[in-house]
Amino acid sequence: SIEIPASVTYIGKEAFNWLDSLTVHATTPPYLGINAFNFSNKSIPVYVPCLALDAYEVAEGWSQFTNFVVMDCPYYLPISGHSTGTGGWNLIASPLVTDVAPADVGNMLNDVYDLYRFDGSCEGSEWRNFKNSANNGFTMLSFGQGYLYANSDDVTLQFVGPKSIADSYTVDLTSSPAKLGNWNLIGNSFTDAATVSVEDYYRIADSDRSKIVPSSGPVNAMEGIFVEYSATFAEVTFTKATRGARAFGSPMVNIDLRDAEGRLLDRARLRTGEGASMGKLDLMSDPNRLYFRMDGKDYAVVRVNGEGEMPLNFDAAQDGSFTLSVNVEGMDMGYLHLVDNLTGADVDLLATSTGSESTYTFTAKTTDY
Repeated sequence: SIEIPASVTYIGKEAFNWLDSLTVHATTPPYLGINAFNFSNKSIPVYVPCLALDAYEVAEGWSQFTNFVVMDCPYYLPISGHSTGTGGWNLIASPLVTDVAPADVGNMLNDVYDLYRFDGSCEGSEWRNFKNSANNGFTMLSFGQGYLYANSDDVTLQFVGPKSIADSYTVDLTSSPAKLGNWNLIGNSFTDAATVSVEDYYRIADSDRSKIVPSSGPVNAMEGIFVEYSATFAEVTFTKATRGARAFGSPMVNIDLRDAEGRLLDRARLRTGEGASMGKLDLMSDPNRLYFRMDGKDYAVVRVNGEGEMPLNFDAAQDGSFTLSVNVEGMDMGYLHLVDNLTGADVDLLATSTGSESTYTFTAKTTDY
């Protein structure tokens, strides 16, 4: 491996042989003699300056290389602080292919901040605190991993370093017999939106950033998400979403639970077709819980064949009025029954639709449902 200073403008005939990697600091590609990098595989990583990638990709001799990596570019991630009144938590991911210390990320350790890594194998201590790195914390941010971050004020995180130019990458999931051992916090380390190879995952709710809710579709740039390990999904592949949002993998019914003020409390989802169910994840979630109970386990996402009944359960943390909002995606449905076991009402949620959403408002006590 060699590193070529910015002052070099010419690299002569057969100057180097059998390289494993190459770093060039010149913003203008140096002129190359014949076989300047003799016997070197053209897929080796070639690190070039920020904003110089286009020049190297077309320059004579340099264009033969297929694995350029830009370095020392700034990548920015805006963070909403606690001062916004929306909870302030963020699931983030580093865009750099190399590990980076939080102290080297611009603005990350400014003001009053919190930074955690998730370890599902450690029951009772799943959240590893960066501030406690000498004990059970951590010291670096890694590519493809997700982290929980908050700041007292609005800040813009600045990452500087090399990022991947690949179109996709894969993160291996882990499993453990501990309570939360099947959950993994991973991240989209692209600076573009990305699709994921699982249909369902958890993210921070847009309306209340103190809550985690089921979601699907593209993952935002540098966003962290929760996914659950299973025999079906032992790894997750992130792919740059360069062609718009991914089509739905299967039709689904989304059911949102809101309080009297309209705040999102929880979400449950029915998908059609065969497949796995997604267990309920209660980390930081509201104590008001909406879920499907099957075989003694609570699920946020289940798969059904489009017919029959499904037990939708609700636990109220306080007495009050609540609303279920229903949105159907990817299918035509003639009738969607909601049977209220307390009142006996059988409501066609689709018949009460206003626009694209259907709603049902009810009162509940902590002893109900």
